[in-house]
Amino acid sequence: MKRKTDKSEDKAIVKAVIYCRVGRAENEKEALEVQKERLRAFAAEKGYTIVGEICDVGSGLSLERGGIKEVYALAHRHAMDKVIATDETRFCKDINKLGCYKGKLKKQHVDTETMAEPIVDMGIWKKVNKAINKANK
Repeated sequence: MKRKTDKSEDKAIVKAVIYCRVGRAENEKEALEVQKERLRAFAAEKGYTIVGEICDVGSGLSLERGGIKEVYALAHRHAMDKVIATDETRFCKDINKLGCYKGKLKKQHVDTETMAEPIVDMGIWKKVNKAINKANK
């Protein structure tokens, strides 16, 4: 997907969606708001244009959440260039599911970015997944 260019600064515009998740409903509004504020500052520092904010309350062990489905829908419509979170466990705590999530987004030319170091390196994940699939045949 080609990014639009801001003629005044001749700089690529990066459209980012903020993704936040908490595991429990206890203090959810405060916890989600803290994540959103941190990510808004992060996006501003990077020069990203925020095109959406998605929040989920639920287990990080599954990708069956409304917000994740919303991220996929936005990616499919090419409405964003990247989805940002405080860390990768906000997307998913299961490393295999996280790799699949990132792979699905990558197919739509959408990157994931976090404030923390990534847990899943897609190059390594693909090699490990290929080896597992080969071993299971």
